[in-house]
Amino acid sequence: MDLPFKLPRNEVLWETHYDENDNLTHIVTSDTRRDHYILYKVDDDGYRLIGKAKNPVDLLRRYK
Repeated sequence: MDLPFKLPRNEVLWETHYDENDNLTHIVTSDTRRDHYILYKVDDDGYRLIGKAKNPVDLLRRYK
């Protein structure tokens, strides 16, 4: 998938979340070693960090 912005080079994209109008709203990435998962909110200006967790389940439970 091509994102309209560049991720930090040491991160891997895992999930994309869309609203009911098919607009990209959130992405989930991890570092290359998968030690931390990161949730970003996507908007017109790019993206901003929402939070981090050690696994994807905790990340989504904590920040969604």
